[in-house]
Formats: sequence, C-alpha cells, structure tokens
Amino acid sequence: MGQFRPRRRSVPMKTTRTGTASGDNIDVANSAIRDMAQWPSERTLVPPREPTIRDMLNNLTEEQIQRAATHAGRTAPSKRTVRRWKQQGRIPDPRTAELIARHDLINQIGGIDKAMDVLQRSRSALNAWLAGTSNKMRKDARARASDAKALQRLADSGIDPNTQTPRITFVADVMVLMSNEQYDYRRRKDFILGPKAHPSDRVGQDIAKGNHMDRDTILAFAMAVARNDYATVVALLQEYTSLHVADFREFDNSAGFHFEHISKLRVLWL
Repeated sequence: MGQFRPRRRSVPMKTTRTGTASGDNIDVANSAIRDMAQWPSERTLVPPREPTIRDMLNNLTEEQIQRAATHAGRTAPSKRTVRRWKQQGRIPDPRTAELIARHDLINQIGGIDKAMDVLQRSRSALNAWLAGTSNKMRKDARARASDAKALQRLADSGIDPNTQTPRITFVADVMVLMSNEQYDYRRRKDFILGPKAHPSDRVGQDIAKGNHMDRDTILAFAMAVARNDYATVVALLQEYTSLHVADFREFDNSAGFHFEHISKLRVLWL
C-alpha cells in the first residue's frame, strides 16, 4: 500500500482573530464563523433582550423619563405626554430617546448601585453619562455592560454556567496542523463533548479520556453563545478539542484542530 501523504494547503483560508479561554489570540476561519451564524443561539437560549421604545418607557418611572428629557434640554413631559409616548411607541426627540435608553440599560443591570460594581465606574461618572454630559462609555465599561446583558440572557434561559455543564455535539471539517511539520491534512469528524444527557448516550470523547471542561472554559463558552460571538465559540471549541480530545500539547495558529466548517451543532445544559 502506498504511503499516505496529507495534501498541502493551496489557498490560505480567510480568517478573523479572536481570543481563547486561555487568553491567547487565534485566527478562526471565516467559513466556520458563517456556519455558526446560521445556527441561531435561540436553540439554546431565549432571544436576547432588545427593548423597544415602548418597553423602555414602561420599564422606567415617570421621574426617570422627565429627568432624561430635561437633561436633553427639553421641558419635562407631563403624565399625559408620557402616556402618549407609550401608546405611540415613540419619543419625538432623538436626544431624549438616547438618554432614556441609557436609563433603561442601568435598570437592566440592576440599578445604579449594581451598575457601579458591574461597570467599575463611580456614581458621579454614571450620573454624568445618564445626564448626557459624558457621551461615551469607555471601552472596558461597554464590555462589562455587554457581559451583564449576556449574564441576564443566561439567567432568563435558566442556565447557570457556574453549576451546569454543557453537552456539546457537532460535526466539523477539521484541518489538523502540526507545528513541527510543513504540511497539514483534513478530515471530517464528529465531536461529542461533556457528560451523557441520557443513559443511552455515548460518553463524551473528553470524558472518556478523563478530561472535564473546567469552569472558566464553561463560563467563556456560555458567555460567547449569549453574546452571539460566533468567532469566540469556534475558537473555544477548537482549543478544547485540540487539548482534551486530540493529543496536542499546545494549541495555536500552527498546531491543533482548526475548523473550516461546522454543522449539526447541539448544546444541552445539564
């Protein structure tokens, strides 16, 4: 029998850079990200909260709505005006609408005291942002706000990544890279990760090898799914399968499993 020689790559894949659970940067194939984008996370989680103008007005007190309007340079609306805004589902002044959205975000996080802790900002800084005297939330605060929304989405879905473990199954077109070689090769592979959901299920490939997904990886995976961050989802799956299903000692852009396509993804939280 002739010797099998893996074929060389002819055309480099187009990729997007993202992070892994270990904090390293990794390039993820755009084709795999597109595959993930076609898998709605609503199969696992409830849809993300995207409040309408009517929702925001109903969630805020009349005092908050009036304060937002005055900070926007308008006369405080009367109760009758607020009722009309709610009925119409619109706020005629864009600046008032923007400040009302800010108040609603703070309410979603849990109020000003909780927001101070979550966003790592002082009360005066948050009050300035709510009043419109500070028009930009710093990048790290925006990231924390996104995290707060993701955690709320997980809670709404009845998922606690601090106590539950995902069973993840999917099929991937895998490009296997070995850093000490000058070539790669491809294969299509079924993956089963995590504990059994039913007694008749096959045991996860990681569990069979004595490996268990740690809490940091579980939280990172849950948050990426809750944010619809498909690039990070792919990167996490690549890293975990490389280190805990395959026998790679390291995972980076030149070593480990790298997915070109992903299909039949299913996630159950146990």
